[in-house]
Amino acid sequence: ASPLLLRQDDGVVPVVEEEEWCLLLGLPDVLLYHVLTFVSPPTERVVVLGLQLAPLSRSHWESIQTKRSGLWSTLLLEYQPPPPPVSSSSSSTPRRSSKRLRRAGKREVVRDAHLLLRDRTEIAHYAFTEMAHSKRTPLTLARLRWIFKEYGPNVRTNQCTFLVECCRARHISEQVILRCVKELIERHGAIPDHPTKPQDTCSFSNQTRPLTPFLISAGLGCSNVLKVPTVPIVGMGLTPLIVAAARGMPKVVAYLLQSAGAAPSVKGSGRFHLFSKRTKSIKLECSTALEFSLAMKEAELQHGLSPNDCKSLNKCIRLLQTT
Repeated sequence: ASPLLLRQDDGVVPVVEEEEWCLLLGLPDVLLYHVLTFVSPPTERVVVLGLQLAPLSRSHWESIQTKRSGLWSTLLLEYQPPPPPVSSSSSSTPRRSSKRLRRAGKREVVRDAHLLLRDRTEIAHYAFTEMAHSKRTPLTLARLRWIFKEYGPNVRTNQCTFLVECCRARHISEQVILRCVKELIERHGAIPDHPTKPQDTCSFSNQTRPLTPFLISAGLGCSNVLKVPTVPIVGMGLTPLIVAAARGMPKVVAYLLQSAGAAPSVKGSGRFHLFSKRTKSIKLECSTALEFSLAMKEAELQHGLSPNDCKSLNKCIRLLQTT
């Protein structure tokens, strides 16, 4: 029989009746982890467990919460490196520990590690954003590496869109931006087509879905289980390619298209101030990087910028048209 959804009103978390059998419940921990590797990147798979798998049924909830210690141990390795092996020469009497102290389960350890990673990512993103818009301490490759050394090594570069902020950086040359973009993509796994979110960039929960009882029991959500309002995200964000094309950075555009594999057909929405007149701006919705660069060129020419000063925008347009 098909599962029955109870109380499926607006803003109410759906409750699913018990299922007789499901394929995911029969998978061992190793195979289920391999399934998660195809669904989401590292340090994001716990979100898939909480927001997509756990609310399928009560069996999934109970299995993920209490019967998947091997899966939680594997997920923990994404946050913490394995301890070094203990040599036989240094072995001694076992260390005594109090039996009254309850050891935390693997699920609680993964929860704490994920929350710590989220907090460190937000701090790193704040420091990165301050440098990207500062005139006294502008962004450099050395400062970018210091941020990841100070708050890393694991930083969720795609949850907080470091790459877009790098393309938005001010008071620095295009060559410095290109070096930082290469650093983020080649060494820290930044996705070149990852867009920004208009409402929330660094939050743990996905605002297009209601929180599940699993997240609430794990301490990763709010305390109201039944009445969790869903906030739909209106519009689309900006991709690094759109920002680089609108700002007229052909070297960055060429790298994103030819080396990083960015898709020129990805659309976004946003506003950009004109170089010729800072009080004026253009705003496009659901447009590609080529459409943004063409609109910027047209607006710059209308407000007094000479055609010779649009060489960078013309190079970006040619690159996008030939790709």
